[in-house]
Parts: sequence; structure tokens; C-alpha cells
Amino acid sequence: MRRIEQNSVFWRIGIVVLAVILLSATIASAIRMRNERAELQQLLDETGLAQRRPELIQRVRYEPDTEWARVVIARAIVAEAIDPHPYQGLTTREASEAAAGVRDRLRLAHEMASEIITQRPVSWQAWMLKGASHYILLSLEGSLDVFDDRASWEAPLRRAMTLAPGKDEPQRFLSAAMLEIWLGLSEKDQSEAKLILTRAFEHAPTFHQLINVWLQTAEDLDEALELIPNSAASWSRVQNWYRGQRNWPAFLDTRERWWTCLELEVPLLVDLGEAQLRGGDRVSAGTSFANAVRVSRPDLRFRDDFARAIAQSPAGTVRFMTERVPQEWLDWALEGAVRGEQLLPQGVISRLASARSEQDAPTQALALLAAGRVAEAETIERRREDLNIEPWARYGLTKARIMRAKGDLEAARASLNNVHPSWSGNPVWIDLQQSLNGQANGSQREMWWGTEWRWSEATATLDLDPKAPAESIQIALHQVPNSGAVVEIEIGYQVVWTGEVGPDSPIEISNLPSSGPWLLRFRTLGGGRVIPGDVTLLTVADGDGPDE
Repeated sequence: MRRIEQNSVFWRIGIVVLAVILLSATIASAIRMRNERAELQQLLDETGLAQRRPELIQRVRYEPDTEWARVVIARAIVAEAIDPHPYQGLTTREASEAAAGVRDRLRLAHEMASEIITQRPVSWQAWMLKGASHYILLSLEGSLDVFDDRASWEAPLRRAMTLAPGKDEPQRFLSAAMLEIWLGLSEKDQSEAKLILTRAFEHAPTFHQLINVWLQTAEDLDEALELIPNSAASWSRVQNWYRGQRNWPAFLDTRERWWTCLELEVPLLVDLGEAQLRGGDRVSAGTSFANAVRVSRPDLRFRDDFARAIAQSPAGTVRFMTERVPQEWLDWALEGAVRGEQLLPQGVISRLASARSEQDAPTQALALLAAGRVAEAETIERRREDLNIEPWARYGLTKARIMRAKGDLEAARASLNNVHPSWSGNPVWIDLQQSLNGQANGSQREMWWGTEWRWSEATATLDLDPKAPAESIQIALHQVPNSGAVVEIEIGYQVVWTGEVGPDSPIEISNLPSSGPWLLRFRTLGGGRVIPGDVTLLTVADGDGPDE
């Protein structure tokens, strides 16, 4: 009995000792945590981050992992050295003092990263910050160690890439650094750097951030394009850069590559959307269809895929697609409707028109006609008393054509009589007027004057009704910038020619549709405005067909 009591005492003493040990450890941990947080707060104050980045105070204060909080501070220091945006809220004196201390802060960030690596050798962020802070410091000091001791900053960045292959930040910074010192690299080092850049450019945000620097750095066009990912989005960005540089040969080269990618990507996106729709994933399908719509452009080559995407998009999504693209497609389809061409299914036109509720009355009524909703179009028409002004001309021509097809010649003539006189010499108007009067087509010609072009913003259009089979057409140019420009020409609702033009150099196009009438579109893509002039039809001699 006495032994049991002794054992009980020992157990109670043991429990008390254990409780004291645990309490002491807890108190020691709390003291250590308090001291570490005080040290972190001191770092924020001494570096000025508490003033420039006040949001870091709360983030560091409530971060349970103090080592991670140190990473946050080191990241803020390096980020400031790259982009001094936080300085904008300071006075001139404060900004100058902050800028003067950037080197000391970078040394501090390098020390902090090295200490974190000692505790956590697999922290990819610590390795990245160690390499980045050292590189920026060497660069600011103008030290040749940027070249002579590359391993001191490159090795940590490569280590970060190895530890976090799915993260883009280490390779993005390493790529930017390589571009900055590119001219100081040997040919072998440049070849190795290209491998890093190629991998980095596969990540879209990194590509968009660094591509301009790379295009400026590359020795020639072949080298520049060697690293570009083969996607429509990439080539679109590159061609826009060359357009800004007025490098027309490079612009045309990259634009052709962009077209090729579009012709591959648009149908694949629509196919993906249809597969997702069959699988019941309407959200993902809507995204795929929206992406197809966003990258497509009004052209016969994309017409069927665009129509599939719009027709199958979930209800309500068409309105929220990229605003510009559906509007361009609707305008394109309406130009066809005026000339009796059903370029898009009526249901697709109806969806596009319904999604564009802010259309002006003439365009809204014309869209309803093109969608087969004649009664609704006439409702808008009856409320108007200005049907004889120019904005209503396309509606009047289209309705006259529809009434003629229905056999209501009186209504067709009434609609045609309301068309503004500016269209009276147009082949579209002439064809309708003569057919209603039982006359043969008299609008066919071999030459059209430069004054017949119709302008809508930056695009000029001209209706052609060839008198005979054509081998080619020649377009004179009235105005071309002395430095040249690039123009794009559509015939029959499809791009047939894109090229550079100069003063006194007419354009000749031979890849023509088999028969007319045609709608000719002319737009300047870069280099200043180009104004087209007379258009001449070059007919096939002796009735022979074009050369094979």
C-alpha cells in the first residue's frame, strides 16, 4: 500500500515537471517569436518599407512563419530595386533618400536570402532572391563581375529553377538578366541563353514582358524569330512591334505567320468547345468558343468556324465576348447582305445583332433584315421619317432586294426610291433599278474612278462588276507616305493581297475570284494613310482563261 502511494507521488511529481518544461518551452517560444517579430518590424522601419509599403506591416505581423515573413521583406526590397513605383507617393527628398539606400537594402536582401537558405535549403524563393539581389547590385555598381563572376548570381537563379520547375519567376529574371548582358556574352553563352529564353517565352506573361527587349537585342530578323513561340498570340505581338518600328518586310513576314497560326487555331478552339459541350462542361465550352471568336477575323476562311462558335455559345455569353470582334463580323455580314450575299446564317446574325443593343436605328434595322426578321425591321422603319438620308441607304437597298425576291415589285421600287443619291451610280443600285424595270445589267465596266471609293473610318470599299473575265486588276494610289506603308486588300470577302507600297507604284492583283460582282476593300495596316485611286480591269486576251 505504501509503495503504491510512493508511485503515485512520483507520477504527480513527473507530471508537474513535464508541465513546467512544456510551459517553459511555450514561454521561450513566445519570447522568441516576440523577439523575431520585433526584429522584423525593425527591418521594415530601417529599410523604409513600413512607410512606402504599409500593407507589409500587417502581412508580416500576422504571418505565423517568420522565415517566410523574411522572404516577403526580401522580395519587397528586390521588387523596389526593379520597379521603384512605391517612390511615387513620397516627397522629392524622401524619394531621393530611398533611392540612395537601394544598394544597402540589396545587400541586406542578399544576406537575408543566404540565411534563409541555411535554414531551408530547398526554398526556391530564397535562392531566387539571392541571385536576383546580387545581380541587381552588381549591375547598379557597374561591376564587371556581372560578366566575370556570373556564377555568383546565375547559379542561385538556376538552382531556383531546378527547385521550382513550374514557377516562371526564376527563369523570367534569369532571361531578363541574360538579355541585359547579351552583347557581353560569348557565342557559346548566347546559344545557352537562347535555350533559357525559348523556355521562358513559352510562358505568355514572360513573353509579353521580355519580347520587345529580345527583338531589339537580336542581331537580325532570322535570329529574332527563331525563339518566338508558334502561336497566333505571339505573332500578333511581334508583328505589332515591327509595325511600330516601321520595319515593313519584318512586319509582313510575321503577319503571314500570324495568319497561318490563325487558320490552325480557330477550328481547333471550336472543336474543343464542341467536345466540352458534349461532355456537359458548358462553362469551359463557352470559354473555348469565346477564345475562337476573339482571335478570328472577318474573312471567308474563318466564316464557318466563327458561325459554329456563335451558334453554340451558351446563352448570354455572346454579349460578353470581346466587344470589337463580334461588331466587325456583324458589319462584314451586313455588307454582304446589302449585295445579296448570305455570309453568315441568319440565326448567327440574329445573335450578334441582339448582343449589340446600342446599334443606331439604320444598322439595327439592317441587321434584322439580314437575320430574316423583316417584320421587326419594318417596325423600326415605320417610326422613322428620315429614310431618304445616307445612313439608311444600305437598309433601303437590302429591303428592295428582299421585296423583289418576294415578288412585291411595288414595295421594292418604293424602298429603292428612298435610297440616298450617293448610291445612284453604284453597281448594287444600278443592278436593282434595272432588274425592277426589266432592263439588262448595264453596270458592268472595265474601269472605276478613284472618286467612287466609299470610306468608313479607315476602310475604303468599291463595288466592281467586271465586264469580262479578268486576269488581274490594277489599283492606282493617289496618296502614299514617302516612307512607304503597308496595305491589305480584300476581294469577295477574303484577303487576297497584303504588301508594302510606295509613291507612284500601283498595285496589281491577279488571284481574283472566278466571277463578279466583287466588293473590293482597301485598308492601311501601317505607315500612314494611303488613298486608293482608279481601278482598272485587265481582261483576258482573246477570251482565253488565265495562265495556269
